[in-house]
Amino acid sequence: MGRNPPALILGLGVHGLAVARSLGRHGVAVEVADPVTSQPHRYSKYCRRLHDASSLADERLVELLVQFGQARRQRTALFITMDRAVPLVSSHRDLLSEHFEFNLPPKAVIRELMDKTSLPGFLERCDALYPKTAWIGDPADLATAAKAVGFPCVVKPARRTYGFKAGIAHSTDELGELYAIASRHTDPVIVQEWIPGGDSEVYFCFAYIGRDFNPRGVFVGHKLRQYPRGTGIAASAVGCDNAFVRHESLRLFHRAGYTGFGSTEFRRNPANDRYYLIEFTVGRTDYNVACAVANGVDLPFLGYCDMVGQVPDSPPPRQQNGRRWVDLGRDTQAILQEAAGVWRLQTALALARSLSPRNVYTLFDVRDPGPFLMHAVARVLSAPSAIARRTMRSIRTARRALS
Repeated sequence: MGRNPPALILGLGVHGLAVARSLGRHGVAVEVADPVTSQPHRYSKYCRRLHDASSLADERLVELLVQFGQARRQRTALFITMDRAVPLVSSHRDLLSEHFEFNLPPKAVIRELMDKTSLPGFLERCDALYPKTAWIGDPADLATAAKAVGFPCVVKPARRTYGFKAGIAHSTDELGELYAIASRHTDPVIVQEWIPGGDSEVYFCFAYIGRDFNPRGVFVGHKLRQYPRGTGIAASAVGCDNAFVRHESLRLFHRAGYTGFGSTEFRRNPANDRYYLIEFTVGRTDYNVACAVANGVDLPFLGYCDMVGQVPDSPPPRQQNGRRWVDLGRDTQAILQEAAGVWRLQTALALARSLSPRNVYTLFDVRDPGPFLMHAVARVLSAPSAIARRTMRSIRTARRALS
């Protein structure tokens, strides 16, 4: 264990925990930097220390990383789990490379693929299929964007923000309402053609591309559910053998001159069986990376080996598709949203499948019980105050109705 260089993860949460578990089980000493120090994920036995980071998006993070590196004798493998940290680390890569081992695409590639206003230009050059796209800089652009894209359409930020993810507009009025919400968090706002099909038609490819531009690990899967439906975050997913998604993703990574962690997301249109690229994730691990790990493609460790110059002690990974990844809270909400308040046998069966012992979960892990146990304790302790808040809201609502 002592021979392995340590690792620092920027951002804990769900997939930071998955990265820590992956590396920790290979004997890597893992530390984490995150502004949220109260989260239950910190109680993983693989998280040796959680550093209180004031921010993951400005110069305070750079200062923390330099101080961290100067205090260590060994160079440290650096993992990013949040979009906002990617451009910051990229812009200071020369300074940070004095202390850390990391693998990011070139700065120009990061800028082009992360910005949804420039991404269509790259996809055009690559002759890749993607939804019709327009962007809105101010309300005067609404009518032009609606005409170019049509309804329904998806409204999303040009650059990922934590204030707004996406929404679906079915009319000019709804488009204006969503733009008013989105523009408070980001500028400009992207409007994309809606590709029909349920959430299970969303396919993804996770990859780690080595410094020599060769893929070290590739995993293809598809979502079973998202929450909220249509434009939400993955709630459950499985691996699948989809040759098109795999080959097209690797083709685009190659055309971009890409290295490091990255992923693509496609939506299949059942009407024409064509796949439209709807998302690139750049420079970081993915939210449901544990799905890849559980199905034989241990991307965090494969990336770690490449970054620190180690040769994995096992043959190249072969994807398996036997285990389902589940974010239990979101998956339950998605199932209940699908049921629309009406309980059916199908709803009960879906909930039962979400609780299968074959699943891999975001928090629960019998080999690393701390995060789930602390989450459960926190929920129990907060229950009385939550009940009191709901009771007071009900009383206030009743009073207003009677007045």
